[in-house]
Amino acid sequence: MTLLKEKSTDEMLNEIKSADDYESFAANNTEVFTSADISECLNDLLKTKGIHLKAAVKQSCIERTYAYHIFSGKKIPSRDKLIAIAFGMKLTLDETQTLLKRTRNRPLYPKDERDFDIIQ
Repeated sequence: MTLLKEKSTDEMLNEIKSADDYESFAANNTEVFTSADISECLNDLLKTKGIHLKAAVKQSCIERTYAYHIFSGKKIPSRDKLIAIAFGMKLTLDETQTLLKRTRNRPLYPKDERDFDIIQ
């Protein structure tokens, strides 16, 4: 699974309307659907961006053992922890938004004052 592939909601709706059957639609969009497998998403990002796990953990300022448990799938992080990891991995805003959406978390919202501060 690649974390960076994304389609707009309108694109998805148009494909659903024109699909012959659910199975073919689902098969063509497996990389677009959200995924609750947070460790898979994070580890894919490490590979894609060429980041070492140790550096990402250190720069995220999350307690080391807890962070390693997140990356291994033993712990499910909060949205705040994912944002801290995104900072630690030096993700772009688009990459962070995609990570949050893929892990079924609310993306950063510029009308939320706290999220606005994070976005800047």
